[in-house]
Amino acid sequence: MNIPILGTKLQPPPVRPGFIPRPRLVARLAAGLHGRLTLVSAPAGFGKTTLLSAWAASLDQPLAWLSLDEGDNDPVRFLVYLVAALQCVDPGIGRTLESSLSSPPMLLASSPQAGTASAAESGLVTLLNDIDQAGRSLILVFDDYHLIRAAEIQRAVQFLLENRPPQLHLVISTRQDPSLHLSRWRARGQLSELHAPDLRFTPEEAASFLNQTLALQLSPQAIAAIEARTEGWAAGLQLAALALQESLSLQPAQDPQSFLAAFSGDDRHVMDYLVEEVLGQQPAQVQDFLLHTSILNRLSAPLCDALIFDLQLQNPSQHFLERLDATHLFLVPLDHKRHWYRYHHLFAELLRHHLQLKYPRRLAHLHQRASAWYEQDGDIDEAVNHALAIPDFSLAARLVEQHGSRMVFGGRAATFLQWIEVIPQAIVYNHAYICTDCAWAYALLGQEHSALRYVDAGEAALPAFETHFIASVNRPVHREEVQGDLTTIRAYCARASGDFANAIHYSRLALEQLPGDAYTVRSVISLNLGLLYTQDSDWPAAWEALAQANEMSLRSGENPYVTLSALVLQGNVRRNQGELSQAAVLYQQTIDLGSTVADLSATAPLCWAHLGLSETHYQRNQVEAAAPALEKAIGLAQQTGSPELLVGGLLGRARLALLTGNLIQAEADLRQARQRCQPQWAQFYEIELAVLSGELSLAQGRPETAIQQLAERQLPAVPPGVSAEDRKLLCPRLPEYLLGVRLLLAQGQAGPALESLAKLGLFLAACQFPDYAIQSHILQALASQLEKDMPAARRSLARALALAEPQGYLAPFLVCGKPMQHLLRYRSALPDPPAYAQQALVAFAAQAAHKDELILLTSSGARLYEPLTSQERRILRLLAGGLSSNQVAEELVIAVSTARSYIKAIYRKLDAHSRAQAIARGQELGLI
Repeated sequence: MNIPILGTKLQPPPVRPGFIPRPRLVARLAAGLHGRLTLVSAPAGFGKTTLLSAWAASLDQPLAWLSLDEGDNDPVRFLVYLVAALQCVDPGIGRTLESSLSSPPMLLASSPQAGTASAAESGLVTLLNDIDQAGRSLILVFDDYHLIRAAEIQRAVQFLLENRPPQLHLVISTRQDPSLHLSRWRARGQLSELHAPDLRFTPEEAASFLNQTLALQLSPQAIAAIEARTEGWAAGLQLAALALQESLSLQPAQDPQSFLAAFSGDDRHVMDYLVEEVLGQQPAQVQDFLLHTSILNRLSAPLCDALIFDLQLQNPSQHFLERLDATHLFLVPLDHKRHWYRYHHLFAELLRHHLQLKYPRRLAHLHQRASAWYEQDGDIDEAVNHALAIPDFSLAARLVEQHGSRMVFGGRAATFLQWIEVIPQAIVYNHAYICTDCAWAYALLGQEHSALRYVDAGEAALPAFETHFIASVNRPVHREEVQGDLTTIRAYCARASGDFANAIHYSRLALEQLPGDAYTVRSVISLNLGLLYTQDSDWPAAWEALAQANEMSLRSGENPYVTLSALVLQGNVRRNQGELSQAAVLYQQTIDLGSTVADLSATAPLCWAHLGLSETHYQRNQVEAAAPALEKAIGLAQQTGSPELLVGGLLGRARLALLTGNLIQAEADLRQARQRCQPQWAQFYEIELAVLSGELSLAQGRPETAIQQLAERQLPAVPPGVSAEDRKLLCPRLPEYLLGVRLLLAQGQAGPALESLAKLGLFLAACQFPDYAIQSHILQALASQLEKDMPAARRSLARALALAEPQGYLAPFLVCGKPMQHLLRYRSALPDPPAYAQQALVAFAAQAAHKDELILLTSSGARLYEPLTSQERRILRLLAGGLSSNQVAEELVIAVSTARSYIKAIYRKLDAHSRAQAIARGQELGLI
């Protein structure tokens, strides 16, 4: 959704004339720039913002400023303002994230392979990459950080702090120390701190402020008394000085010492006395203006006019604002044009207290006027907040109904639900459209039970719903649409809880209920149906549903995520059907279309497309094409900040490394994948992890380890028949059953291997995965060869070759190693050899050349008798570029220990004893 940007939040408040320079503090701020974080933490009124504003004005390097407020606890709003602040320094930073934050919803459909990462953290990944690529030093200031309470944003700032590029320095101004692992950065010398004792005015600074800025001409004794009683507190000094000025204006002959003598009591009483004196000395009309506008978090003349039009004041609001600004009466200008202001926080609290005491009946009217003004101005957050402050729950409900959908589907469900928690449940339950938005909000947050509670309430309220205009969608909404939306949520929740039968039932019902032109919702339902049918291996139904999703999303033009996801899932359907060529075309179409979408929502489908494309190349043994597709997928996964997507890329790279014999790379990628695989979505990858781990153990000559690993997986016995329940349970685990057959063959147990394959036959036919069928025939051929039944071996091999040839499958043969190579040679030596057998033998020869190449010749005749793998050559080039082992690990997404193992292997192979020797030897051999 589009969030209006208040420019004053992005600028340091102007430094007032007469500001007292504080070079000792400025020097502390400058010295802290060598570290990661500067923390300015002290109670209200200690001059934190003023100090940072003056420092910012003196800097000769870029500084991005963001003044935070209560509304920034919404993750999307926080990111919007963070991008805007950074773009004040460099307009190129955050363009991709900015466009995605203003795009229509893309959260209704789950990802084909993964869950979701934190919204704020995912956005920060692209921002950090942009800052890093910009290459310029940058200071980022968060002012009033204590107002941020949302745990997601706090985690995101921690993420920013931990992963920031070296040229970025973070400054946080706050009333209390934030939860940002400060002890860690303090121990590492990466934290510079200023606290209340540091910010207190020294006697010299207090004298300058009182005598030079305010021209009070106080004696050293009077200054010392004020400084002692206010304890150097900047706001206290100002309060005392204002009170003294008012007192002297009334009694010019008064001795300041006599005033100060009566100035006693603890801090709380001193505060009460000073504020009472300041407020009480103002003209009646100024007091009325102050009290009636104190409900506002920020003030402008038009907004104030809307609140006080009936007070019959002699002057307009602009006059009062200018007068208060000129007299420094706790009014803080928020821009250089003096258009927006705010009261000092403590002063505002006092004013609101007096407003409640003096004009209690006017509070509701003032909040109503403020709410109406903000709604007309497009600031719905403030409009709702003022409605709730009255509290006028009917007004709040109307605002929420009109604008809630935009909040929920714009990624701001958290703020929306905060409002709903305040509005009485009975009022919410009477509004079917609000219940729909509530249900979607909870569903998108993974709280299906709460979502269904609001679905029930919405359906109960539906008979009273009448067609009316909804601002969020900018058109009238009909009862049928609300009913269809509620049913869609039932389908979504059923799918999330694994109840696929009801998910399909409710999805179909929703399509019947929805109007024909509800393209956006229809596209999402069809996409989810496609996912459900795909999980059930119903390829025709999946294809039809995904085609519908594609068509509907193109008609709506609102959701590129659905369009791209439908395309890539169609590619998966064709790949699962064994149609590699068509799958590759669909993946490439996704990539081509996604490259034209300047939207973060395109990143995940693009990642899946590159993963799918790499899989088609892998199956055809097109290593040189598969590798860059995988690296592109891993790069996109890193951009999203999604560990789930990264695990998919790591597993793909491990599979390719096994095919090419790079066992070190395969082991490293599998280890990284296990480390990043989180419990909530481990089921997506646990089978693939188990199979690749077993294949790695086999390739390392450790079949007993693979056998133990597979035994721990506790595969169910294969039943004699194929029921729908058995099919759903066992079909996803076919790769593990086929691995079990390979392990039997590795032990020389041909008979049990053939028995297992015979039991699997019905499931292989029912699940309709051609690549599994190819593997089954290959294993039957190898088992028959082991039993010396060569006619049977030839027949099974012929079936495998016939299935593999049309689409160019080669990987299933290559992974079986030398036994398959020998069988292919045997068959090729007989009359009428299949042409594809010879093509498979050529692939074996190319694989052997990659694995067993022992001599590399350069123009100088230098020789390397143990070659570097492709990963080792990549690391050598990174070392030559000056990267440390830690930076190498980060660049290649591997563990530091793995990077160091590679570096040791490089030294050994190059007969080098240092980095310089390794680089020199690599240059001599033409490796760099």
